Amino acid sequence: MSLSFHIDESTLAFHTLASASRNDEHPDRCQSIKPFMERARAIEKTSCELIEYGLANGSFELVYGPGGKTAEKFLHSIEDVAGKMKNDPTFGPVLEDTKAALAKIESEWKDDEILSTAIMQDLTGLPLDEHFDVYITHPCSEVDVAQAGRRIICTYREKPNKYNVVNLWYYICSSLLYEGRHGDKDHRSTKGWAIRNILDLLFLEQRKRMMGSAEMPELKGSQLLLAESWHMYLQQKGHKDINQYIAQACQVLDSAKTVKEPERSK
Repeated sequence: MSLSFHIDESTLAFHTLASASRNDEHPDRCQSIKPFMERARAIEKTSCELIEYGLANGSFELVYGPGGKTAEKFLHSIEDVAGKMKNDPTFGPVLEDTKAALAKIESEWKDDEILSTAIMQDLTGLPLDEHFDVYITHPCSEVDVAQAGRRIICTYREKPNKYNVVNLWYYICSSLLYEGRHGDKDHRSTKGWAIRNILDLLFLEQRKRMMGSAEMPELKGSQLLLAESWHMYLQQKGHKDINQYIAQACQVLDSAKTVKEPERSK
């Protein structure tokens, strides 16, 4: 698996604008973007509000990135304000923060690339021989996403326990497991439900192994429905096949839905 790390200024401007509504939650890492946001709102307040609203409410399928497309109704106003702001003087500090974030996440990836790849190959049985382009956003951004075309949008987070490397693997696996199955991302799809839970289980197990911990990660919500079959999958000797396990997980979750159906009909 090979990763290249980039900064796309249009994507950076967009995601920084989209993070405005979350600034108060992370004042330590969002302080430098305040002049940028104030300037953007002075130029085009309505477009800024559309960007914030769209990202907060899941209205952007993309989410916006290199080669991506925005929801049609927001396309022109969003791209216009993002294009203006990447050329504004207040964009400088945003870009510098992001360059620092890129250097940190790239360094952590290089340190753990070999170990993390070996662990994920063991967990999934996938060849993991593809190339991904990773586009880094400002540390104030709350949105990470895997896009079509083997692109990932994320940032560096000051979190312990190998978080950044394992988070990269979460989106690598998201791209690989959803390949050609975009409808499976629908919450109503059993396979989509299974894949989302399996991505979380892979995240927990990989971080445990990278930290050298013997403790079982705490499972929550619908992960508990897969606890027994997941444990059996991890105990398999030799080559594992994550796609076979997805099919098995679908059966488990379908059974759970069948059991619960009478309760929903009351």
